[in-house]
Amino acid sequence: MGNDPIPVQVDGEPWLQPPGIMQIVHKNRAQLLVRNPAFDATLKKWEEQKERSTAPSTPTSVSASATTPGEDLPFARRAAEFVELVESEIAQLGVSSGFLEALEAAATAVRAAEIV
Repeated sequence: MGNDPIPVQVDGEPWLQPPGIMQIVHKNRAQLLVRNPAFDATLKKWEEQKERSTAPSTPTSVSASATTPGEDLPFARRAAEFVELVESEIAQLGVSSGFLEALEAAATAVRAAEIV
């Protein structure tokens, strides 16, 4: 005892401290982060509520819920439904004409693919 190095770890850095006198100076004491079970439970409940409220508004779930089990809509049909949904939302927002022209070109391409 007294001649053996002492294992030390500060800020994640381990080393073997040779025997001697060590002076520890505390600067800017930081508060330890601890888990708060009540906060974790509240956060989990909030995330679940958010998932439930946003899940039905996705285009896939809207079109999937409109079909009967076993009936699959082709991709072009789903894309057309999505384009119509986006167009109606954008019309309500009053978005710039350049964006609307690009959307119209995409809608035309989707409708052409649906016909084929």
